Amino acid sequence: MIFVVFGLGIKGKRPLNRSINKKSISSRQIQLLFLGLGIGTLGLILTGWFLVVLLFVGVWSWTVIKKSNLNPKLITDRLEDIATWTELLRDLLSSSAGLAQTIVSSYEIAPLSLKPGLFELSQSIKSGKSMAASIQNFADWLNDPVGDLVCMVLINAAEGKAFKIANLLGDLAESTRQEVTMQLRVEASRSSTKASMNTIIYFSASFFIALAILAKSYMQPYRTLMGQIVLLTVMIVYLSAIFIMKKMSGYKPKERLLV
Repeated sequence: MIFVVFGLGIKGKRPLNRSINKKSISSRQIQLLFLGLGIGTLGLILTGWFLVVLLFVGVWSWTVIKKSNLNPKLITDRLEDIATWTELLRDLLSSSAGLAQTIVSSYEIAPLSLKPGLFELSQSIKSGKSMAASIQNFADWLNDPVGDLVCMVLINAAEGKAFKIANLLGDLAESTRQEVTMQLRVEASRSSTKASMNTIIYFSASFFIALAILAKSYMQPYRTLMGQIVLLTVMIVYLSAIFIMKKMSGYKPKERLLV
């Protein structure tokens, strides 16, 4: 049980990917998978609890593979950058620059995280490709619902379906910054749930270690097949509660508008 509990609490470093929602198995996750297999093997040798160790390896592997790449800090930073870029577009458009020239000019002064995508967008526009298609590709690169809103305004402007673009972009930038503030407040409220979950996990783990070390005779019945089945049932109920708490404190991404 202790192995499963600590497996749920492990945290690895999350790289800043081109897309925040990008999912892939990193080298860190592979290392964690081998670590879980090693701990499971050691646990089997020391305890002989085959069913329990099998559950641990399964839960550990599932947790590592399914570990979300979504980081609330990265998401709020991306929203801030999108809001800044939107304000840049608004200001450049207000100076009577054309839409194409505005987008190309924004590359030089845009936030650093958006430069790779804006470079591709600028090159696409300069090459004479369709403005709407180029902006759509940039929206796919951003992979963000708020970015979709900005790109929708730009696409409509490129197709002559929108007016007063500068005002629309200004309103979008303001609403984006309000969403950043809201995200920070929500994340602050989630932190208390995460803290409670970690307290429960570490207390339970410490209690189990104490029993295993100081009360071996008490844990002896769990070496039998029936004992393992009983312990397995208790662990499944416990893990279900942990997963529910983890889901409550997690971040659920919004659906995109341009797909």
